[in-house]
Amino acid sequence: MRRFVLAAFALTFLAACLSTATELTEEQEAEIIATIDTLTDEWWDAWEVIDFERGMSFIHDNPRMTWTGAGRTVYSVAEAREVWGPLLAGLERQILDVTNARTVILAPDIVWTLREFDFQVVDTTGAVVSEGQSIETAVWVEIDGEWKLMVGHDDNATPYQ
Repeated sequence: MRRFVLAAFALTFLAACLSTATELTEEQEAEIIATIDTLTDEWWDAWEVIDFERGMSFIHDNPRMTWTGAGRTVYSVAEAREVWGPLLAGLERQILDVTNARTVILAPDIVWTLREFDFQVVDTTGAVVSEGQSIETAVWVEIDGEWKLMVGHDDNATPYQ
């Protein structure tokens, strides 16, 4: 019995110490979603015109940063620059047509986004060098009052339709 009481106390104490998600009002949720949707649009705008520096500015340079997908997985902004820079060389723009979008608040400072889209990639001669369907998921985190991408995934290997 003594062990049961001690175990029950320990579990109760542990549960009390674990952080729980802060309840958000509908207005707070709407504000966070609007902020992330705006940032996602700006992120996409940068990549549509192959504005490499602007695109990279949305990513949090942190050892936990990870982006994976059809290409090589990268674990830092420096590695993303090294891998993505050559892939984007010679490209003029991307035409990205979102067909499905979802933004989900996981915690007040963590938000997940999904974008399914059709795409065309155009090189500097105006030729379409790639086209198809793709999916992007991203995890945005708020750090010191600023939202940044921490984890992302893109996949154009599997059509979504």
